[in-house]
Amino acid sequence: MLLERIKILYIEDDDEDIILIKKLLEREPSFKSRLYNASSIEEGEALILEKNPDVIILDLNLPDASGLAGLKTIIEGFPNIPVIVMTGFDDDNTGDDAVRAGAQDYLVKGKFTSGELVKTIRYSIQRFSLYKKIQELAIEDPLTGLLNRRGFEIHFNAQRRIARRRGEILSIFFMDMDNLKVINDTYGHSEGDRALKLIAGVLQRVFRDSDFIARFGGDEFIIMTVGRDMSKTDSKINTLRVELHKESAKRGFHIPVEVSAGIAICRPEDDMDLDSLVKAADSSMYNDKKIRKKMKSVRERDK
Repeated sequence: MLLERIKILYIEDDDEDIILIKKLLEREPSFKSRLYNASSIEEGEALILEKNPDVIILDLNLPDASGLAGLKTIIEGFPNIPVIVMTGFDDDNTGDDAVRAGAQDYLVKGKFTSGELVKTIRYSIQRFSLYKKIQELAIEDPLTGLLNRRGFEIHFNAQRRIARRRGEILSIFFMDMDNLKVINDTYGHSEGDRALKLIAGVLQRVFRDSDFIARFGGDEFIIMTVGRDMSKTDSKINTLRVELHKESAKRGFHIPVEVSAGIAICRPEDDMDLDSLVKAADSSMYNDKKIRKKMKSVRERDK
């Protein structure tokens, strides 16, 4: 059974350079490949959509793009395909700049053998594949240091199986910040970021070390607990709100940092995935938001 050929797209408008790459690849019969050629970025984009190449070799001096402009266009348009750039003779500086801009590697024209070409292609594909896996498995939110959505999903799937096996209840707390937009619009996004960090810190103090806390996206936070006595739910949310009020006053927030919260419970016999639990908790949170908004209106009216 023949191994699947690696599809290579070479974006180059110089016929001599194209012929050279073909000859070099032919010298490596054990390297199964199929070479396609485009003479411009525009033509290359069309061919990428048609052929879905495994790797792109890109010349940095094309009719419709010069320097790193073409590289930027290809990377932004096709972020899931590794790119190797081809630079002019003795132009290592440009190659280094291209790698910093997102290329996997670079080759200097006239300075590589057939073996070096194949090695660069193979390593670039492997390196890019590893990079994408690391990206997918990056599980920490850079702003708050909490889990991100991806990280939470990984832990949820594992904990759901454990809770079901042990006959324990798994609970999801879902909350969002009530006034992030007002803080951002009034005092700037740096102040909004400071508020999100404050919430993260308070959540870590209020909930147990064994609970899983994540910034689910934007102003949304999610907490997963296993085996928790749900009769203490209200007191936990009240504690959270008291701590947020104290901390926001202590840290000089002009607008108090507040959250709306909801909860969803998954019993061992329930057939609920994360999406359905989040949906139920989000509905509970929305009701909480309406009640709190109504109570606030009553208090302001009675002043």
